[in-house]
Amino acid sequence: MYYEKLADYFKSKGLKQKEIAKILGISEQMTGRYLKGKDNMSSDLIQLIVQKFPEINLQYIFSNSEDDITCLAEPEIEAYFNVDLELKKIEEKIVLIRTHLARKGQDEK
Repeated sequence: MYYEKLADYFKSKGLKQKEIAKILGISEQMTGRYLKGKDNMSSDLIQLIVQKFPEINLQYIFSNSEDDITCLAEPEIEAYFNVDLELKKIEEKIVLIRTHLARKGQDEK
């Protein structure tokens, strides 16, 4: 189940329930209920988890297969699964290239 995989993910990061609650801005009790599967997470909470832990692999967390890829992948593989993170990196590179080209154009004048 997804909550077990999520709990394993946080455990692998060395995070305690209290720390997870503080990072997510929810109570320690609710954190425990979510990680034990006693309550379902809202889509807003899932989005918050992705924002606070961008390396998490939701495809793995919510897959039904235990044979699926691990949620703790190498950095190159993590970037592949986190399209938003990749797009952000590309946008930052484009800004740097445009800035460089603008400076180069001014130097040539």
